[in-house]
Amino acid sequence: MIRLRLDPHSGEPLGLQITRQIRLAVASGRLAAGARLPSARDLAMQLRVNFHTVRKAFGDLEREGVLSIERGRGTFVAAQTLGFRKAELRAYVRRHIKTLLGDLAGSSTSWEDVEAMWREEWRRARKEEKK
Repeated sequence: MIRLRLDPHSGEPLGLQITRQIRLAVASGRLAAGARLPSARDLAMQLRVNFHTVRKAFGDLEREGVLSIERGRGTFVAAQTLGFRKAELRAYVRRHIKTLLGDLAGSSTSWEDVEAMWREEWRRARKEEKK
């Protein structure tokens, strides 16, 4: 089961948040090839978003080669993901780290504080994932 966390206040469209998080789950191995995803309708209910938002995200991921939608059977992680590979995951993480460090440059925040917050958030995210 995949857990997605949407932030309606982030400025990023909900559909893009869904697409990005599923890509990351596949690239990181949290969603393995062949894993079945909830139906678009079930995921929409779970996330409290419009069904068409999830359906569009699934369709975009299918076109990218990340998902395989089999009518009458369900939506699965594609056996050969053509889209978001490990190198792309690393590039994604690096972009966010660079942005964060750029935002903090010149502030009074020490590396030790950043590292402590990083570890705390990492533990929290891992704990949430296990729920």
